[in-house]
Formats: sequence, C-alpha cells, structure tokens
Amino acid sequence: MGRARRAIEALAKLAPETATLRHRRPGDRFQRLGQTAAARLQNLFINQRIPAGERSRRWVLDPGRGTLAWVEGFSA
Repeated sequence: MGRARRAIEALAKLAPETATLRHRRPGDRFQRLGQTAAARLQNLFINQRIPAGERSRRWVLDPGRGTLAWVEGFSA
C-alpha cells in the first residue's frame, strides 16, 4: 500500500480544507475529467470489474461539493 499511501498524502496536501479522505458511501458520484456528467461510483466499480469485497476498501477524496474528486486506483 506504499504507493497508494503516498498518493493519498499528496492529494490531502492539495485538497481544500473542507475535503475529506474516506471510504465510499451509498450514492457517491464521481466525475472524470472530460465527462459532462457524474456517474454513480457503484457503476464505475462494476464496469471496471472491481471485486465487491475490495470496493469498500478504496479511498475517495470528497471535496464537499457533492461529487468525488478522486477514487483510489482511477485517474481523474
């Protein structure tokens, strides 16, 4: 987890003070750069074939705006 830990620490330094690092919650939405609309995080995990047991262990960056800014293992 060393690489993921370093990425989390770097994001925490760049994030606004209202942002939080946490694990997923029901109804979370994530919008990648270039997309016009946010998609459900659950759908992203399913489409990328992330095992169900691993999904709740992934870190997300919630800037407090209603859409996640980053999900561990995915580009923005």
